[in-house]
Amino acid sequence: MIFQQRRECFCAFCKTPRKVYKSKYLSVISILGFIGLSLLLSEVLWQTLDPRGLVILGIMLLVGELFSQAKWRQSMICQNCGFDLILFKKSPEKAGVRIKEFLELRSERPEFLLKRSPQIPKQTVTQQSIQESKQKGTKLSLHG
Repeated sequence: MIFQQRRECFCAFCKTPRKVYKSKYLSVISILGFIGLSLLLSEVLWQTLDPRGLVILGIMLLVGELFSQAKWRQSMICQNCGFDLILFKKSPEKAGVRIKEFLELRSERPEFLLKRSPQIPKQTVTQQSIQESKQKGTKLSLHG
């Protein structure tokens, strides 16, 4: 499809397929539509093209851009596990807390009973991995 606004991807945390919006800004077609609508409203309200129609255009572009960015931001949050990539880039600790809160909320709400549970990766730390990480730091060389 030519005007496809969303693309398929996978959640970086739980690996479930989902769709996100490609761009967080208005498309050229949306802007042209707002220009046409403002011209039409200007013609209807003042029976001629009036400079006050530019104010209508500005307001419509502002509101449209706000809704477009809010829609994009909301699509970045996984509906299955609550992972937020934007928040994770800023603060991984806050993203972890948000995921825990979402999973607790998910366990209490009935609409999640029939949905697939998120496949959260489990990390195990063994004594061998701790010893290997300690040994890696001792073999440093400045000679490349």
